[in-house]
Amino acid sequence: KGEDWDPEEFDSVVSVIPAFKFSIFLAVIESKYARDIDSDTLKEAVKDLHDMFLLDVIKKGKLKKQMGLIPAFREHWFVIQPRLISLYSSWEEKDRRGDIPLDHQCRVEAVRSQSGSKSPVKQKSHRFYLYANQKTYEFQATNHRHRLEWMSAVKKAIDNSGEGVRYQMLQSRQRRVQREEDLARRLSHLDIVEQTRAELKVEKAAREEAESHAALLSEEKELESLKLKELEDIRKELEQLLEEEKQAKRDEEIVRTLQARMLTEEWEKREQLEKMQEEQKEMLNMERSKREEFESIQDEREGKVKDAEKRIIDLEEERKKLDDELKKHKQKTRRVNIGQEVLEAKIKVKEQECEKESEALSRVSSLNPAASMFLSTRGDKTGYRPMRSASMRETSYSRSIRRRTRNDSVSIRSNFNEEEVNNNTGD
Repeated sequence: KGEDWDPEEFDSVVSVIPAFKFSIFLAVIESKYARDIDSDTLKEAVKDLHDMFLLDVIKKGKLKKQMGLIPAFREHWFVIQPRLISLYSSWEEKDRRGDIPLDHQCRVEAVRSQSGSKSPVKQKSHRFYLYANQKTYEFQATNHRHRLEWMSAVKKAIDNSGEGVRYQMLQSRQRRVQREEDLARRLSHLDIVEQTRAELKVEKAAREEAESHAALLSEEKELESLKLKELEDIRKELEQLLEEEKQAKRDEEIVRTLQARMLTEEWEKREQLEKMQEEQKEMLNMERSKREEFESIQDEREGKVKDAEKRIIDLEEERKKLDDELKKHKQKTRRVNIGQEVLEAKIKVKEQECEKESEALSRVSSLNPAASMFLSTRGDKTGYRPMRSASMRETSYSRSIRRRTRNDSVSIRSNFNEEEVNNNTGD
């Protein structure tokens, strides 16, 4: 069963044997760390060591690469060396699919994923670009950690892609230099420890002398400290007295400022009171003038109200008188209308009688003209009037009656309109 790796032990072996062949190195590894291990595992480990130390292989493993014309990724077995990236179909590294040469002008960049897009194609997770030979190669790792490992390996290969540069040789030299620095640091540390011990002894003796001297000084210092305390107490008392005097002066100044402020405030309040009294007097005068004006206006209104009441009373009396006259005129008109109707009826009766008489005369004249003359002479003797004059007298009488009624109605209407106008003006 193999033992665990002990770097200190390996450093001790390397310090004894500064350089040895690869076969001797394998023999040491097999004898010390490769017991009870099958041959396949040992072969694989030897091959890895061979690739790493002799072929300068920085990293190998599975990685996806975007195809040229098709937007899809294909898995390859990648082998990264300082000046070349080789692509194989499997880990056996028999079927080579392609090479990507590297130089100092190449660079590697990570693909930024689009957080807003939901499709996995647009997110471009765990991808990175390689710009080499005026071309852009896109790769995809399985996770974020593997992407960082592959990017760092490619960057190391680009940095160590110069001519005549062996990556593992540089690494071994750096490790050797670091080991030598560690050994020098350890040796210097031992020297420093011995030197510090000697210094500590010298310091111890000096410290003892200093302590004895410090004891004397401490006694003198105690005496001086007592004197200083006394002087300090006296100084504090004097400072306290000065502070009390200063505080008293401050209090006096504060009292004076307060008194001056109170006086100024009293003067301001007095001026404000005087202004308020003047304003109150002005307001009282204004109120008196307004009150007098209001009383005069109220007296005028009361006089107008009384006049209006008197006018209303007069108008009511006139209205009553006019109502009585209107009633009288209405009665008169009724009577006139009744008399007119009676006269018209009489006139119609007389007209009918005249028509009958005229018919009778016409009949008699047609039968006997002498008899008609007799009737005419008879009528003149009895004072008979012709029908025309009687009808004319009746019509003139009726016309006079109609004129009276019209005049009465016009006068009544005019009086009624005057009453309405007076009522409106009184309101």
